[in-house]
Amino acid sequence: MIKTDVETGIYGDENELSRRKNAFGSNTYPVKKGRSFLRFLWEAWQDLTLIILIIAVVASLALGIKIEGLEEGWYDGGSITFAVLLVIFVTESPLLQSSRPFKVQLRALPG
Repeated sequence: MIKTDVETGIYGDENELSRRKNAFGSNTYPVKKGRSFLRFLWEAWQDLTLIILIIAVVASLALGIKIEGLEEGWYDGGSITFAVLLVIFVTESPLLQSSRPFKVQLRALPG
């Protein structure tokens, strides 16, 4: 009915492909804009566990530097900061990659 082959699909030249696109419409989904890395970071900061850890970082840095001085007082707070950043990057990197849109290009088959 629509003059296609089950095994090879649509055959013809660019004019045939354009005619079909005008007649039946484009066989594509609307492209969603991917979220930026900063958007993913912002969403990660909304996690309650990370908020508690960030509060612990601030408290640990403030108390550590006040009690032990700057040279040794930042170790605990720095370690917690590293752990928070590591959790954010490890959990958000796959989500960032999966949110990128796929590029699809339609072409007519020769013949």
